[in-house]
Amino acid sequence: MPTLVLLPGMDGTGTLFSPLVDALSEAISTRIIRYPPTEALDYRALASWVRDRLPTSEPCVLLGESFSGPIAIDIAASRPGNLIGVVLCCTFARSPARLTRWVPVRGMTALLEHLPRALVSWTLLGRFRTDSLDHALRAAIVSVPAQVLASRLYSVASVDVRTQLAAVGVPILQLVAARDRLVPRRSSREIEKHAPGVTSVVIEAPHMLLQCRPDTAAQEITRFIGGLGVQR
Repeated sequence: MPTLVLLPGMDGTGTLFSPLVDALSEAISTRIIRYPPTEALDYRALASWVRDRLPTSEPCVLLGESFSGPIAIDIAASRPGNLIGVVLCCTFARSPARLTRWVPVRGMTALLEHLPRALVSWTLLGRFRTDSLDHALRAAIVSVPAQVLASRLYSVASVDVRTQLAAVGVPILQLVAARDRLVPRRSSREIEKHAPGVTSVVIEAPHMLLQCRPDTAAQEITRFIGGLGVQR
């Protein structure tokens, strides 16, 4: 089986992948690429960071969660020789919230520092919230400086990799959360429009699909990877 390379959400820590990794078959090797926690890198710099850390000696599948979807798309469009598939989860090819760019950096940082914990939990976990998930989410967020999170939000505000989608030459699986309060359904439909060969699976889950429905997500990912074979 190829290596499943996991690119995290906006926190960049990778710690929130634990439920999915635990649910995946032992036959699937995983590698989490974590982003620098104190560096305000934009999408281009993060894509370069990821490229330098991809497996080079074995086939791999790239999974981009939420914030990292555009990174996975951009890298896949460059057609690395050992990439055989892409998984996109609760993500977008073009910013779902472009108004962010009009908020000053200092104001965005202050806003993130004072976001009510209950609001964050409601938005990302919804009715699937548990104490353990809420704690893990909180721990991941507070481990990253607010100004770094604000910088990543600004990257989201201007991102547009729709053109790159058409250049992706490997199969794409898109996992869509039916109860996503952060990324609207139009974002997944836009991916479908620009990557006609994509397979979309809608799962009853909030934005944190991989954390709240890890068994279901693992089943879909395992089925997808099993159908790829070693193509290159």
